[in-house]
Amino acid sequence: MKSLTLSEKSKVKKILVVSLSNLGDVILTFPVIDILLQDFPGVPLSVVVGPKAKELFQNNPLIERVYIFEKKSSPLEKMRWVDALRREQFDLVVDLRNTAIPLLVNAKYRTAYRDLADKGVHKRQKHLERLRGVWDFLGEKRNRRAIYITGRDKACVDALLKEAKLLERRFVVVAPGAANHIKRWQEAGFAKIADELERKYRLPVVFVGDRADQSVALSIINQMRHRAFDATGKTTMLQLAELIHRSQLVIANDSSVMHLSSYLDKPTLAIFGPTDERKYGPWSMRSRVARKKLFCTPCEKSGCAYQHECMKELDPDEVWEILKKDLLKDL
Repeated sequence: MKSLTLSEKSKVKKILVVSLSNLGDVILTFPVIDILLQDFPGVPLSVVVGPKAKELFQNNPLIERVYIFEKKSSPLEKMRWVDALRREQFDLVVDLRNTAIPLLVNAKYRTAYRDLADKGVHKRQKHLERLRGVWDFLGEKRNRRAIYITGRDKACVDALLKEAKLLERRFVVVAPGAANHIKRWQEAGFAKIADELERKYRLPVVFVGDRADQSVALSIINQMRHRAFDATGKTTMLQLAELIHRSQLVIANDSSVMHLSSYLDKPTLAIFGPTDERKYGPWSMRSRVARKKLFCTPCEKSGCAYQHECMKELDPDEVWEILKKDLLKDL
């Protein structure tokens, strides 16, 4: 590995960022992409992601190309894929998933082939430290360039909010889903919080998520006394980003929605159970974590001998107190 000095910066003509696969994990790499886009203006920057994350970079004029890494492809197909990357002759490769790609494509400046110790270190910070190993940047950038919202996406969100009769109103985004069911808080808890937001603050709730979350959102709405709008399955990730941008507050489990809200620097309440908020917690300027502190949390295990009591025993009143004390007072 060779680090890039300031005097050598002009030698970088093409950049490749090897990101991750899951949507939330990719969003955690956005700060690295923002730094590179700002520090190397005009230099073509491409990314490697898994198939699900491709939509995050669609139509972004600052991203040269999106390379899809198919984990299930054959060894021969992977060799051909790497050979295509090598022919691009990238000068700087920042690998955030700890692969041999930087070495295989023969980049002059590249991150080291080793995994940094991450005990208690937030994943976002870990990615930034990996970048610093090859490029000593001057602090994190606040300009968000990793995603790009088109006029068409904004129009779709306008139509959605018009349908919800919320186009000119303040509202709260609530994401009751998560990629893994063990990270989902109780439906009754979300229903109570949503009712309190409407009753005490006149803040209607918009439920968001993908199609797999539609049944969860419907069940929550059926338990509510006040109306709410179900937008699950009705937005792309980029449209969801625009919806979050327009909201006053986001309440979510440990999920891609929570990370997207953090990246957009929205007030965020994240509900945690078995996962570790020190590694995956919200990172916006105004954010809080609600969790039930038990002897076994965070276990970071998919299996649980206690039926995931860390999520079941988290009382809605505890969550409401955190919201009222830390996030709702200035709304």
